Amino acid sequence: MVDTTRGLAKFLVIFMTVVAIFAVEALRTVAATTPDNRAVFPLPPERPAGGEVIVFVVPPPSEVKEGEILKSKPAFALSNPPMRVPTPSKTIAPTPAPTRPKPVPPAPKVSPTKVVTAKNALRNNPPHPQPKIKKETEVEEEKTKVGEQLAERARQIAAARNRTGKCYRYASKAIEEVVPDIEFRGIAAATGAEILDQDPRFRELKGLDPADLPYLPAGAVVVWGKTRKSKYGHISIALGDGREASDHIAPQITSLRGYTNFRVFIPLDYAG
Repeated sequence: MVDTTRGLAKFLVIFMTVVAIFAVEALRTVAATTPDNRAVFPLPPERPAGGEVIVFVVPPPSEVKEGEILKSKPAFALSNPPMRVPTPSKTIAPTPAPTRPKPVPPAPKVSPTKVVTAKNALRNNPPHPQPKIKKETEVEEEKTKVGEQLAERARQIAAARNRTGKCYRYASKAIEEVVPDIEFRGIAAATGAEILDQDPRFRELKGLDPADLPYLPAGAVVVWGKTRKSKYGHISIALGDGREASDHIAPQITSLRGYTNFRVFIPLDYAG
């Protein structure tokens, strides 16, 4: 009985030794070996985070004694190694801190510019013709006492009439009352220029521009010729203040329906 037991134990020792040899060879193919012949097994990919791998040390066959039961103890444990952050190959410049933009000062307030049209400019600042110095001197020298008397009588008649359409009748009436022995004929105001031109008590003032008419001396007679738009023409007597008198009083005109064909006659002082 004892011999049988010893034989069986010896057989088991030999069998386990053979199994251990094959197991060590198999483990060496999949495990790393430390300098002291310890086998280190790699971490399984399915191992949960935070787990450990127990490493057992298997002695070489030469150190196993006959009849000894193999007992293995864990040599050390491997924990999850910390994740290594790869070092970038290129140096990344640090992101600069955001800077606060400088406040932009508000634009100065500009008062809106009033748009001045040509129409508004004329309405607010009506053109006032400026006579030439030479013409103004000539006009100034043409003042006469007869002219002042004629202007006053023309003003009275026009103020009493104060209606349009009969300029020739009432302007010629004023002239006939102041200047004796003069007679106006016809019905057209334009014919007055021929009558005044033939009377030596009147002298024609030539070389005037339309802009000079508002500055005529008192008593100057302005006669406008016939045109397609005015078949009778027009006649008036200057009042010496920029106005004219005929059958009514109005500002001195400088054109007649777009035409400027006028003649000016100054009454002369004479011995009556």
